[in-house]
Amino acid sequence: MPSCKLITYDLNNATSERSQQITDFIKNNFDCLKPLNTSGVSSTWIVSTLASREQIKTILKSTFEKGDKFVVVELAAKSDDLLKGKPIKIGL
Repeated sequence: MPSCKLITYDLNNATSERSQQITDFIKNNFDCLKPLNTSGVSSTWIVSTLASREQIKTILKSTFEKGDKFVVVELAAKSDDLLKGKPIKIGL
């Protein structure tokens, strides 16, 4: 069963073009949950995926430049709970 992961990216040093590339990659490769990633460039996504935290980090590191900083956090919440607007508990 898919679990929820929070992915954040440090946009401080990124150009808008670079930020858009990252946003598009995450939207195209992960099931992003609404309303947290509805449109435009974002630095935070909550995704529902079968991939582990480590697998996601490996995918991001192999796809993007070494200077890019991503944080992936496991969420102690089910996809349905997030879609219903229930509070999010973060499990580190």
